[in-house]
Amino acid sequence: MKLVYSYNSEDIIFGKYENLLNAAKSFSDIKIGLGAKNFEEIIPFVNIAYTDDYVVGINPYHSSSESLNSFHNNQLSKYKNFNCFFLYYSNLKYINLRSSQNSEVHNEIGINKNIYTYYNWHEKNLDNKLRYNSIKDRDDTKKFEKLIDGIHKGYDLKIRLSLNGVTYILVPTIKYYNFDNNQKSLSIKTHPFIDISEIEKNNKFIYKECLIDICGNVSILQSKEYFPHYKKFFFVKIFNFFLNKFGVSLRLSKREIIKNQNFQKQDIEWYLY
Repeated sequence: MKLVYSYNSEDIIFGKYENLLNAAKSFSDIKIGLGAKNFEEIIPFVNIAYTDDYVVGINPYHSSSESLNSFHNNQLSKYKNFNCFFLYYSNLKYINLRSSQNSEVHNEIGINKNIYTYYNWHEKNLDNKLRYNSIKDRDDTKKFEKLIDGIHKGYDLKIRLSLNGVTYILVPTIKYYNFDNNQKSLSIKTHPFIDISEIEKNNKFIYKECLIDICGNVSILQSKEYFPHYKKFFFVKIFNFFLNKFGVSLRLSKREIIKNQNFQKQDIEWYLY
């Protein structure tokens, strides 16, 4: 890994934002190093989202644990059982979406800014074996065969998808091919992500995952939606003010939804490494 961008709440320490943005665009593995009050930490990201203005590292699989302080001091702690969905923005914003686990009700959002002493973004260039575009390369049989052969041999894969003005680099959980003995078939199911545009435009936190095939057909499953507990416009303005200036921690209403968005022949880039 190499350091590409480092800053604190007051100044840039090393590099520039364009370095981080280019790392995201080039499918690099990205991690963030953080300086907390009593310790330092490094967090890898499963998925990445980006625009020209910010990069977001996405880690959907963290869960609660014993207090780090009590662990090191061999003390009992009040353990709360919940899952966490982390979003780390390059503009100092950090979102921690907590949800229930084992029937415990605990739906809360923590949105914070400037809580770490430093933010270090690291990248690792990957050994690219093949890039395949669902639109430009759809008639290139040899290129598709190389892609399938690489997957069959166990190489890893990432894809690039654009949704509502935000670009995502997504990692599949499962790769499906040779479906019904069709050697020209390939589909993937992605790790989950939060729709960044819904956060920025509507203050909604919508949990999504995708099924994508080699032709660029996309099915996006929305299974959960979290939203703040207010209805009046005044409270929306107050929420936005604190969100942008200071950060907030608040309870959310949770709605279980099963909703599909389907798109045909999208421009999907497949990155084999």
